[in-house]
Amino acid sequence: MKVYVLTRMISAVYKKLCPGYSLDLVTHKPDERCSPEKELGNLISLCDEFCSFFERCTGFELWEAQQSWAKRVLQQQSFAAIAPTGIGKTVFGIIVSLFYSSKGWGKSLVVVPTVLLVRQAGRGLTPVPRKVASNLE
Repeated sequence: MKVYVLTRMISAVYKKLCPGYSLDLVTHKPDERCSPEKELGNLISLCDEFCSFFERCTGFELWEAQQSWAKRVLQQQSFAAIAPTGIGKTVFGIIVSLFYSSKGWGKSLVVVPTVLLVRQAGRGLTPVPRKVASNLE
């Protein structure tokens, strides 16, 4: 009976699957710009940075649902935040837009479905940019 040992891994190319880039993820030829370990480390530190930013802005820690949204937002994934009233979707969106602005990642457009939410967001979050500015100095 002969035993064959595979000495070569079957290579695979995952088109445009490198997180955060439009690069291909190649299993047999690692790319320094697209290594899962590097990307995971970057995401963890970015999540930690966002969590502390959120806490400085609001005085509260992120809820579990908001943490899951943060991971998706920081990976630039498109998604719908579907949750019951009062969970913090509007506050989360506004804080994310402030975080993006503080990082120089561009402008954000926050769209809310009712005039009441527009007023609530404007009234409740007016002091946040000043608070953030004083914390960044």
